[in-house]
Amino acid sequence: MKLVRWIEMAGIFLGVPLLLLGDFIPRHKILVLLAVCIACLVLLLRDKTFDRSRFRLNGFSNWRTLSMRFAIIASCLALYTVLAEPGNALGLLRHNPAQWALIMIIYPLFSVVPQEIVYRAFFFHRYSSLFVHKRVSVVTNAVLFAFAHILFRNWVAVIGSFVAGLLWATTYLKSRSLLVVSIEHALYGNFVFTLGIGYYFYAPDF
Repeated sequence: MKLVRWIEMAGIFLGVPLLLLGDFIPRHKILVLLAVCIACLVLLLRDKTFDRSRFRLNGFSNWRTLSMRFAIIASCLALYTVLAEPGNALGLLRHNPAQWALIMIIYPLFSVVPQEIVYRAFFFHRYSSLFVHKRVSVVTNAVLFAFAHILFRNWVAVIGSFVAGLLWATTYLKSRSLLVVSIEHALYGNFVFTLGIGYYFYAPDF
């Protein structure tokens, strides 16, 4: 049974990104993400051992810690942008505010939520039993999350996604809430696009 789960996990989290990278799946990548998300969601909802309260806030109240962490990381990202990429600072917002507004709405709904369903809710429910230590499962989750971002063909997306993966996996496990981690993910993602460095996480065919 464990061997089957390992093969299944490899197929979803390694095989699909590789197929997309090699253009073996002739569809927009966002559609593939949504298809995988729907499949994972169906499996979760059909599994009687899955706690559906994870779709709610679950009494989470530690917003202060999340806010302080965001303020620190956001400040570092803003400082980097101003010093290293001043020409890109607030570029999307300045040059194409309509597109920026659209991204602020579409990105959380059609990218963040599907990613969190697949990489946090589905991954930890279905594959946690494969790992002896929780820390190993968190690092593995972050590595697989980073691996998916090879689709953007730059190291910033991969390394940044690994760090973010560690952060969001920890948030999910502590809060036991898909809603909380999705809010956090959307907050960082929208900030990066607003800041003007979202191009690291964007591809025309995505």
